Amino acid sequence: MTQFIEHSLKLIYHLTFLILHSTFYILHSLQTALLRLITLFCLMIPSLAFAQQAKTKKSLPEKKNAHLPYACIFEDGAYPATVIQRNTVTKDSTVFARIAVEIEGCFVIGIRFPKGSKFNQDSLQINDIDDLGNSIIQGQHGNYYIIQAKYEPF
Repeated sequence: MTQFIEHSLKLIYHLTFLILHSTFYILHSLQTALLRLITLFCLMIPSLAFAQQAKTKKSLPEKKNAHLPYACIFEDGAYPATVIQRNTVTKDSTVFARIAVEIEGCFVIGIRFPKGSKFNQDSLQINDIDDLGNSIIQGQHGNYYIIQAKYEPF
């Protein structure tokens, strides 16, 4: 009987040792996994901060035509336009397709009429042009010009 008790105590001792050893192994594995996750997280924080830093918005330059009450897309230069000339006295009108209009600071400052046109000598009042390319300019002798410019290279 004493051998049975002695044998049972040894068995309990070995089972307890096996359970404790397994528990320590599991705890060690969890600890290693947790340390790896913490290390990975610590390595990712600077890269996330760098990614956010790279996405900072640049300030937009001040628009050249901020004085106008609408958005003007035209930069200084010549643009193709359809120009309708009307005379309020004689009621005549002439249509010019795809002639150049000079724009500076979102104002139409000149119209390049074809050579030999009687309107080459007409002095024009400077007028602004809207974002759709529309403008009406008053000339001399009852002439006025309806302009529809296109925002494309001439």
